[in-house]
Amino acid sequence: MKKIIMKTLAAGPSGSLVPGQVVSLPDEEAEQLVTGGYAVYEQKEVETATAEPPENTMRKPTTKRKAGRKR
Repeated sequence: MKKIIMKTLAAGPSGSLVPGQVVSLPDEEAEQLVTGGYAVYEQKEVETATAEPPENTMRKPTTKRKAGRKR
């Protein structure tokens, strides 16, 4: 059994599936819906850590100022 998330409306003798609905279907049926573009496989969320860069590790870029026009 594979879990999929429906992208479109699907209806048949066994009922209807609406967009956004998460359903568990036999592998072959789930693969047909995903291959046809009607659903996507549900992906488990992976916990990620974010790190803050150390302070003062890079110098600020210097910018050249354009000379003003003399009148």
